Amino acid sequence: MNYAKLCRAAENEFVGVPCGILDQTSSLFGKQAHVMEIDCATLTVGHAPLAGVAMVVCNSLVKHELVGGEYKELRDNCEAAARKLGVKFLRTAEMKQLLAVKAQLSQREFECAHHVISEIARVVAGERALRANDMAQFGQYMFQSHESSRDFLKNSTQELDILVELARKHPAYLGARLTGGGFGGATINMITHHEAESFIAHMTSGYEKRTGVKMKPLVCQVVDGAN
Repeated sequence: MNYAKLCRAAENEFVGVPCGILDQTSSLFGKQAHVMEIDCATLTVGHAPLAGVAMVVCNSLVKHELVGGEYKELRDNCEAAARKLGVKFLRTAEMKQLLAVKAQLSQREFECAHHVISEIARVVAGERALRANDMAQFGQYMFQSHESSRDFLKNSTQELDILVELARKHPAYLGARLTGGGFGGATINMITHHEAESFIAHMTSGYEKRTGVKMKPLVCQVVDGAN
């Protein structure tokens, strides 16, 4: 984990992105055919199986710049909400606490905290679904995550929303959400494995019809990390 900390420090202090440790840890501690559970409080990593599905990345081709102010603004709002809740991190807060002090928070502080607190709960529930091999339920948590990003964190874009909407119209879909920091970038889609080719054709044609942009979805595999 020391390597992950070092890489995060380089992004924070040299590049100027106030990011967490997700990307660095994922690159180092990946496990083939598993998803990763990262506990950022204890800096520990667990794995849950991911079998019988295909993961497809769809690039909206909307460029995002996390060094800019939007990403930092989200973090600032989350930190301000945590202070008003009387906790060091939103990780330790519950939704009922947030609702109890809503009047003391700005609208954006409340929205950002709402997303974070509900997202942490979805991660916990999502791990249970994976361990029970309930991919359909896990996919629903992915959609709920995207909706929360769109409606509360507000780091989605019209193009990302179109991609998620298109995914839901394909019979093989299981789940879809934006991935990364948002404000552009890509969506990650979980589909039944044997329908990958059909799903890619559906997304390619549908996105071009809606936006006039040609994009090429990629089938991805979870592999062992570089550690």
